[in-house]
Amino acid sequence: MNDNLVIEHYSTRGLEDKILSALAEQGYDTEHLLTDQIAAVDEFHIEGRASTVRLIDQMDMHPGLRVLDLGSGLGGPARYLAETYDVTVTGIDLTPELVAVAQSLNRRTGLDGKVEFRLANATKLPFSDASFDRICMNNVGFNIADKQRLLAEARRVLTDDGIFGIFEVLATEMGPVTYPTPWASSEEISFLVTAKAYVELLKNAGLEITTQTDRSSEGITFFHDMDSQIAAGGPTLALVFGDTAPIKSANMIDNLNRGVIASTE
Repeated sequence: MNDNLVIEHYSTRGLEDKILSALAEQGYDTEHLLTDQIAAVDEFHIEGRASTVRLIDQMDMHPGLRVLDLGSGLGGPARYLAETYDVTVTGIDLTPELVAVAQSLNRRTGLDGKVEFRLANATKLPFSDASFDRICMNNVGFNIADKQRLLAEARRVLTDDGIFGIFEVLATEMGPVTYPTPWASSEEISFLVTAKAYVELLKNAGLEITTQTDRSSEGITFFHDMDSQIAAGGPTLALVFGDTAPIKSANMIDNLNRGVIASTE
């Protein structure tokens, strides 16, 4: 896989200015933001803040833990974690623009002392073994071809009693996926696997699966709601998805309704 194609897909150019302008139009002080004020934008995954809260609620979080956010994007989940549970969070992402905007939003929310964002590849983590007590990964693996290496690296940096929470889009055998989607304009950077294959990959990486839940119906509701929010104006994920946001949203509703993908914890 050519990482540059993934970086290009997620590079909006001028994204920070677009986000700050949209927030300013809402009357927010962009130099002193609250995490709730930017959650509609910086929770860059299916269901946004709702899926972050639901996933993290199952991960036995408590103060003092070291948490890694794999594919941290604009940093919404990492900031929510740090603010809500008083944990120290490191986020890594492949896209320079997303890391830069995440760092800026950190400063503007006053969380730069609790959350760090670094430019890194999830299949080559720059951390020593057992560096983290918890790992979160929200809608990331679909852009990574070598999932075995991704999961092996996650297991390597996780403590033996650690917890790895994953929210992912998986393939089914019901038919072809319609593109563009939020993670890919075509199959060129889309690497979906079935739930059965993903389970085997997790087990091969030395991870024990404690729960597995299909959240596709919630995903359909999310994209319908996002369409309404786009029509109403204000900060939404459309700022990140770009001009093709309505098409991507419609395709996601279609893909989920047809059962060709499954949104899965």
